[in-house]
Amino acid sequence: DRFPYLTLINDNAASYWGYRERGITETVKGADNLQWEVAKKLNFGIDAKFFHDKLSVTVDFFRDTRDHIFQDRVTLPKFVGMVTVPKSNVGKMHSYGSDGNFEFFHQINKDMSFTVRGNYTFSQNIIDYYEENKLPYDYLSVTGKPFNILRGYIAEGLFSSKEEINTSADQSGFGRIRPGDIKYRDVNGDGIINDDDKVPLSYSNQLPRVMYGFGADFHWKDLTLSFLFKGSAKVDYYRSGLGNDAGWIPFYNGELGNVVKLANNPKNRWTPAWYSGTTATENPHAEFPRLSYGGNTNNSQLSSFWKRNGSFLRFQELSLKYNLKTPWIKKTGLSSVDLEFVANNHFRQCNAVSHILCIDSHNIPESFITVGICTVFCHIQSPPVGAVGIFVQIGSPPARIEISVSFVKELYLTFIADDFFKIVCFCHVVGVYSRQADAITYHVEIVIHF
Repeated sequence: DRFPYLTLINDNAASYWGYRERGITETVKGADNLQWEVAKKLNFGIDAKFFHDKLSVTVDFFRDTRDHIFQDRVTLPKFVGMVTVPKSNVGKMHSYGSDGNFEFFHQINKDMSFTVRGNYTFSQNIIDYYEENKLPYDYLSVTGKPFNILRGYIAEGLFSSKEEINTSADQSGFGRIRPGDIKYRDVNGDGIINDDDKVPLSYSNQLPRVMYGFGADFHWKDLTLSFLFKGSAKVDYYRSGLGNDAGWIPFYNGELGNVVKLANNPKNRWTPAWYSGTTATENPHAEFPRLSYGGNTNNSQLSSFWKRNGSFLRFQELSLKYNLKTPWIKKTGLSSVDLEFVANNHFRQCNAVSHILCIDSHNIPESFITVGICTVFCHIQSPPVGAVGIFVQIGSPPARIEISVSFVKELYLTFIADDFFKIVCFCHVVGVYSRQADAITYHVEIVIHF
């Protein structure tokens, strides 16, 4: 495909009709009319300030149209006589969206002020034309739909009995079907569940179409209180069907695997009455199908059964900072020192528990508190000559602790505790940084200003 404009010839082909020399045939049909893909971009933006510059707003809108997209000419009939399907500039798609931010500042008096800010991003794309052969059903086409859209089956609950299995569409292509297995909709009505029954389920590959954040700072004299929220919307995720089956379906890999507490609760899965002693456990709308040992092809299909809303809002950070200015600090050559307490990932609200976007709250490690005090002796004119660090962790005790000190142009004092957190001291910045994506962390930070 690197040289689609070339027609390739085989001069050592078979010969026919009594000809004894080497034959000549075409092996690849090239296209001599190829062009570059063409992109047309339209952008419209607004920058505005109101109330004597207290409120500033920036909003951008965009639309990108791409045509002459390179793809195979699959609609050419066989009687044309092509040995291979040539390439051509026939595809077309467009994307559109918007992003923006705002900030509002208000000075209440000489000692007190606050700032409120926020931002957002929205983006989506649509395929306008994708050359396809004649399809038996319009919903199988990709034209008119987002790029890389996820397709799967529509689940209609769980089978409750053998009678229901026998009177429903044939799903035997996924193996032996039993009560408690997922039942799929026969979209085309042919009595068989196969690829022709897959319909568009979600926007491409679990990517959020909307991301946003908002926060504020409140200042009173030398004290600053800040908070930050982050979130995403218009995004779905799947507990099974995309290669993560063993993470959600109990015993999917036999004796090796994961059993989340959500599935461990009998109320959340289908259980036969002969085992539980009551038909109440044969819930056709349970969150998990019947338990099975090893992979279950039928129950691990990508379908609406495993689809969940992945939108979330996270309380990303809460900080309290005090700017310390004393005569003894200035004697050291420093102008001020910031003492800051920071709480990360303190709270999150999810529409569903997601192992990707919002870690399963039943299975994350114990949250921990880290308190740090670091004193760095340094001067503007020369490199730092030493440092002292005291750090205490509460909860989730580390299995190992590594301490490294490096005297270079600046002093780097690093503590690593089993990859849960990392403490880094510079001569002008002292901080604690969390390596655990969704663990709740607290730290004290000292920032020295020259």
